[in-house]
Amino acid sequence: MPETLELVSSTRNIFAEPHLPASKSICNRLLVLQQVSNGAIVPEIISDADDSQKLHHLLSNKPEFADAGDGGTTFRFALAFFAASENYTGILTGSERLKERPQHLLIEALRSLGAEINCLEKEGFAPVRITGKKLNGGKITIDAGVSSQFITAILLVAPLLKSPLDIELQGELVSSTYLKMTIDILRKSGVTIDYSGNNIHVGQANWNAGVFPVERDWSAASYWYSMLALANRGSVFLRGLKLKSLQGDAICASIFENLGVHSVQEEAGIHLSKVPVNTEHIDLDASNFPDLVQTLVVVCVALKIKAKIVGLRTLRIKETDRLNAMQQELRKIKFDLILHKDDQLECSGLSPDFSKTFIVETYNDHRMAMAFSALVTLVYKLAIRNPEVVSKSYPNFWKDVRESGISFAELEG
Repeated sequence: MPETLELVSSTRNIFAEPHLPASKSICNRLLVLQQVSNGAIVPEIISDADDSQKLHHLLSNKPEFADAGDGGTTFRFALAFFAASENYTGILTGSERLKERPQHLLIEALRSLGAEINCLEKEGFAPVRITGKKLNGGKITIDAGVSSQFITAILLVAPLLKSPLDIELQGELVSSTYLKMTIDILRKSGVTIDYSGNNIHVGQANWNAGVFPVERDWSAASYWYSMLALANRGSVFLRGLKLKSLQGDAICASIFENLGVHSVQEEAGIHLSKVPVNTEHIDLDASNFPDLVQTLVVVCVALKIKAKIVGLRTLRIKETDRLNAMQQELRKIKFDLILHKDDQLECSGLSPDFSKTFIVETYNDHRMAMAFSALVTLVYKLAIRNPEVVSKSYPNFWKDVRESGISFAELEG
């Protein structure tokens, strides 16, 4: 792809039936369980997202030098699996950005189970050298306020431990819907697991061998909600998607009911239609759906809706500092995104300036590219830097955008 992609909507309308990727959240959990169960658990489909493809490669091949790329989930799931794999010795690393993302809570939790993990550059960060072994069970404590992925990584390899595992969660749990997804998948796979209050007990695994379904991805679907919300006219059909979902991002449907998009479940998928916007202000706690924040901010800015969104602590340590990235890009259209500490933002409801060319820097973050693309029907000219970053979660995004009636041009400079 070109370094900069200009998007053009001649009609300012959106009519689309995108080919949504499989949920990488569900797929990645099943990929770990496939290895842990010695093939008894099989995902119906492997997502074509880079994160899932890399995780599948690492788990299947167990390379001595394993590169997780930008994938935080890929790194954390692979780290736990390699640490619990007897006869594995190797180095696990990632991109320069991933090396900046803290992993110490997971590393310490695994060490408390007997794992041999040595940090090669900075304690608590990638790269790490792993000497795999059969880990102990017993009781561990882990801070639940940084990332649910740390907890999930350990839960997924719990059936490999010498004895049952008890986890005590400390602090306020973030992204609880992702933890609930993990527990649901483990139970359906045949793992005995009890979750009550701040305690999780993982017992025996009697595998329910078979092929397990993988839903379509709700995070990917959110970009079509935003496209339709900002278009003059249109409709979207999201084939294979279900309103009743394991994925926390399915809350997108109810949020967008107030932002001008109505969802109807049909047998083959969800039909989206435009309806009037019926709010001037939204107030959300996004701690359980942080991947929707960039999408929601762009829509609120474009529709001149006042918004207060809290629960954003994890956005500082994603592929980029997403709060800072949004603030920097919105300043280009003379809009001041107000940030409070590390976990709150406000949109003023004031009008942005869409009268000039808006070139969006993506900061090597797939969600920056896809969230800001919704502005194509409003801005004078919209261009996206490094558009290929979408391959991390939605490789066919630009193909689907083109098929919706939006044209592309390569922007010089």
